[in-house]
Amino acid sequence: MERVRASSTKRAARITEMAAVFSLEHQIHRAMEEAHVSSSELAARLGADKALVSRDLSGGLSRAKFQRIVRVADALDCDVVPLMLPRETRRRKQHLVKVFAELGGAQPPKTGRTSKRLP
Repeated sequence: MERVRASSTKRAARITEMAAVFSLEHQIHRAMEEAHVSSSELAARLGADKALVSRDLSGGLSRAKFQRIVRVADALDCDVVPLMLPRETRRRKQHLVKVFAELGGAQPPKTGRTSKRLP
């Protein structure tokens, strides 16, 4: 991954962007926005101190136990879906399509780009 980042600044930016999208903090911020829930409201829903929630939303969840993440998601009326993905690109893509279908989603739209790869 570091070799890819070093070889192309454009690719490095894309990898960084995709990593952010998949980060827990980003997903929680997005769920909070969609539910119109402030960090104070989230703290109240969790019965937690606002400072703790603020720390969680600023990188603290990377060390959190799974149960804490589930509690935060539950407070936002969301589910946590743990997912293990194959590293090989083709198998990864197949697995994602299968999981998406199992979760009740339709087939993802074809973009026409067959050379685009997932991280």
